[in-house]
Amino acid sequence: MTVGSGAPSNCLTVVPKVSSNPICLFGATPNLGIPEDDPTQCNVAFRAEPALEDELCGWFDRTWAQAAPLNESTARIPGLVPARGSADAAAQWREYCKVCRSPEVDERAQQEEESQQEEESQREGESQREETPATPDQDDDESTQASASDKATDQSPSESIGLRRLDQLAERVTRILGKGQQVTVVHEGAVKPLDVPISARFFNLNPEERKGTGGTVVRRQTFRISAFSKEEQRKINGYRSASRTLINKLGLPFEKGLYWMPYEMILILKKEIARAEKEAKEALNRLVGPYSATFVEGKRTQIEQDLEETYLELGGQGGLDRKWLTKILDQLEEKIQSALESKIVAPVTFQTISIDLRRGDAHEALWSQMNKLVLALARFPRQVILKQKTLSGITTDQSSVLDAMNIEDDFILRVMKDSLMQAIHIAEWDLDQLEGFADADIGEQDRCRAYLMIIDGYSSSRVE
Repeated sequence: MTVGSGAPSNCLTVVPKVSSNPICLFGATPNLGIPEDDPTQCNVAFRAEPALEDELCGWFDRTWAQAAPLNESTARIPGLVPARGSADAAAQWREYCKVCRSPEVDERAQQEEESQQEEESQREGESQREETPATPDQDDDESTQASASDKATDQSPSESIGLRRLDQLAERVTRILGKGQQVTVVHEGAVKPLDVPISARFFNLNPEERKGTGGTVVRRQTFRISAFSKEEQRKINGYRSASRTLINKLGLPFEKGLYWMPYEMILILKKEIARAEKEAKEALNRLVGPYSATFVEGKRTQIEQDLEETYLELGGQGGLDRKWLTKILDQLEEKIQSALESKIVAPVTFQTISIDLRRGDAHEALWSQMNKLVLALARFPRQVILKQKTLSGITTDQSSVLDAMNIEDDFILRVMKDSLMQAIHIAEWDLDQLEGFADADIGEQDRCRAYLMIIDGYSSSRVE
């Protein structure tokens, strides 16, 4: 400890026997607050993600290397009770701490012990050589033992107790994943379609018929009715699916149907969704007006006429049941009014995800999953540079979008600031290289390294 530094921190990491993230307990209260009853002290317990676990292992190893060795001398260190008002006592304690931290305390004893062991080993070796000559197998055993001893000495404290560490590649990819969140569209939160389904029985037809001699062909007949024209309906549906469209443009594919984006891009997405929602409400209000009932009633004559024509075209006889028509119009009014009062654009949710890229049963599958993300991260700015329409429909300026996605200091964006033409030339080359790496018969980790090399600009040095 450092004199005058305040209460030392306590950190306990519990590693489960089964494969799971370790649980960390951290706080300044002695013994992690177990015997204490002080409301001013706080200790926290949480499950550590792989990146944090790796940091804790590194911190422990560094702290271990700086700590005083445990021996008979340091084990007898009494608890510090500073003498009140005595500067001399504090000075003596500081000197004592220096002595404990100094390797000189152990060096003398260790040197003497090693010297004695060496002399005994030499005497035993000479005695064994005189009695029995060494065989090749014995030499191999001694070499193996020495190698194992050297290996054990090279291990860090965390490695010696079996804690797995992230290698350099896994650590970088894990940190990339920690710079954003998974984005999911909540389709149930969007306004329902503004048209109404009609059963085929309305037209005196069977909803489902089987065709063919064996009846293996099934024909289903469905009908829907809308108070809007084809173009108006298409525009409204476009607003309903605006979230998915925006995520496709601003996000990176992570899993099937799931996207990931950096935190800065999430802010842009939220702004774009809010803009789309405002436009949708304005467009619907222009079409419908303030009252849905008035709007639908104004469409009654046209809807009734179209239903009559369809009924006769399908071979219907007699007149339509007016009770069905009233029911349809009521449903249309209800749906349109709901759209006017609620959100039209489907909301989105964000979730922090974590993947453990250390060795395990699903190791290769996890790397394959992360490679999709890293590949998309490399493609994004290059496709935007080559194809200006990539961000069509996005009101945020292109430079802001590229900056938001630039979480790895992409080389091509540095080039683009100086020369757009050179950036275009490099983007063409890089996209070809990325496609080649994606199809190459190489390991998943090597594939990921190749993608990151594109981001770092190593392949661009070959572009003249």
